[in-house]
Amino acid sequence: MTNDFRSELYDKLKWLTFFRLLVTAVLLGGVAYIHAEYASSFLTPLLLAVYVLSSGVFVLTIVYSLLLKRITRYSAFATVQIILDTFIVSLMIYLTGGFSSGLSFLY
Repeated sequence: MTNDFRSELYDKLKWLTFFRLLVTAVLLGGVAYIHAEYASSFLTPLLLAVYVLSSGVFVLTIVYSLLLKRITRYSAFATVQIILDTFIVSLMIYLTGGFSSGLSFLY
């Protein structure tokens, strides 16, 4: 792997990490806002699951950021991130209504 390719992949992984954090924050804020307007309680099982999953994504993003400075196999690291992100999005869609979920656009 050439240094140019490694550098480019490193930059893409940094951007992926940034956008994961941004999208998670927007989705979490949107869910909180909608439920503050239309729901009577923030403590429903579904909301707790969404909040825990979103918090987990924030923690995972911090771990990714710390690992990014230490790893050398960027391709494998990118593959792991994409697989985990796909699993997390699938779980979020499942929790919020499956096929009819408002989050299905995340695919």
